[in-house]
Amino acid sequence: MVKKLLACALATVLLAAALPLAAQDQPVVYAVMFYSPSCPHCHKVIDDDLPGIMAEFGDRLQLLLVDVTTPSGRTLALSAYEHYRIDNQHRVVPMLIVNDQVLTGSVEIPQRLPEITRAGLAAGGIAVPAFPGMREVFEAVLAREAETSAAAAEAEGAAPAPAAGAPALAEQSLPERLAADPVANLLAIVVLGGLAASLVVVIAAGLGSLSDGALPAALTGAPARLALALTLGAGVVVGITLVAESAGETLATALSWLMLAGLAAALVMLLANRARAWLIPLVALVGLLDAIYLAYVEITQTEATCGAIGNCNAVQQSAYAHVFGVPVGVIGIVGYGAVMVVWALARAGSPRVTRAAEALLLAMTLAGAAFSAYLTFLEPFVIGATCAWCLISALTMLALLWLTAPAGWRAVRELTHPESEQVLRKAV
Repeated sequence: MVKKLLACALATVLLAAALPLAAQDQPVVYAVMFYSPSCPHCHKVIDDDLPGIMAEFGDRLQLLLVDVTTPSGRTLALSAYEHYRIDNQHRVVPMLIVNDQVLTGSVEIPQRLPEITRAGLAAGGIAVPAFPGMREVFEAVLAREAETSAAAAEAEGAAPAPAAGAPALAEQSLPERLAADPVANLLAIVVLGGLAASLVVVIAAGLGSLSDGALPAALTGAPARLALALTLGAGVVVGITLVAESAGETLATALSWLMLAGLAAALVMLLANRARAWLIPLVALVGLLDAIYLAYVEITQTEATCGAIGNCNAVQQSAYAHVFGVPVGVIGIVGYGAVMVVWALARAGSPRVTRAAEALLLAMTLAGAAFSAYLTFLEPFVIGATCAWCLISALTMLALLWLTAPAGWRAVRELTHPESEQVLRKAV
């Protein structure tokens, strides 16, 4: 019964996950949990953890689920954020409030809710959370339960119909999504524009070089150098925002400092025109460190440490943090690790292996940049939030695209036009 009610809650604006408000002849603990239908962490708590907790406490635990993707749900969530002074980067789902304590994530909520409930019952109960609007919502739920019996829905073998006017996430307007995190979303749009423009330029210029045999200035001259410098510079700026906000969290602090140092060193090497051959593994290492943190957050289901701008947790807790069930961070680890391995093969192999490796590097970075463009598009236009760690990954992949393009297209021409290699050797 409880699990069916919890499943039904995913389709409604506001729905009690337990039975109607219990009579006051026994102590009762009241709590509210904010969730999103597209959040896998929320599904884990609702489908896997809450049924057992509700079975233990029954009527004595009254838990209300609030869908933050609906207008009324967002209004109630904003009221809670302001009342408990929750800053932007900690406005995550799932978030549960009980006894004026704020629990977040699919690890903390199931771990702490039972012990808080037991202590509250022993102390005579816990009142409805005190932030504005919460009492009225509980009263509305009570009236709703009087009209529609959950027991009747179970007997009929059908779930209650969704509440009228409860829009799905996709029905939110684009201005609403962009306005949810305007500064970070604008930065994501700029990065997305850079990715799209770079893909067009690199592909068009490279294909053109296959016919005339000469690499254009767009890939080797000042325009390419400027694009690469701007990309690395943007990465440094985003890295600074991560460093500024990561103090106190050991892993995030260490990785953000290492990434910032790597990006700054790459920018200096580029501007000084020194050791440019090592830019590819250096930038790939930055991307690898970034992917390790994202994979750690997703696999352990912990709260991410975000930068001074953006809301990493909203992105990481969205349905788009996985691709075919695989965390995006894990895909990043494989991708950046592969880039480093193939780069090493290009440096240590025979001329034929070198050409094949350089062509493969180009193909990998083209695919990686296209995938990064897709993920970056999702942040402002679909999710309505932007992740600074994700922007670092997009920028490092964009830098790798510009770094691998000249040698990559040259290798493609030599592999597809072997006669050009013979002419070149005779000329030498």
